[in-house]
Amino acid sequence: MDSEDKSTHKLAYTVHKLKKLEDIFDHFGYKVRYEKGNFQGGYCLVLDKKVVVLNKFSDTESRINILLEIAESQDFLAKCDDAKMVKFLQSQLFISPKIDPS
Repeated sequence: MDSEDKSTHKLAYTVHKLKKLEDIFDHFGYKVRYEKGNFQGGYCLVLDKKVVVLNKFSDTESRINILLEIAESQDFLAKCDDAKMVKFLQSQLFISPKIDPS
């Protein structure tokens, strides 16, 4: 996938996938909240707590894309100790799994 742009790939934007991402954020101590507001999304730290605030009117696709962007920026993949989560994140971020030479 070196020559291909991430944007050319089609993701399945399902509620199930959104739930898996929310579970990963929970694993890393983040609380995902959906709030009404005039914003596109993003994340912030509130009183030393990790909180992701998303526009509650955003569709599933937007929610997934924002969470993936945050997961990538916070380097969840490198910090993850759960093989299933690593595999899921690799598939969503279009990262080839590292092959164990042993």
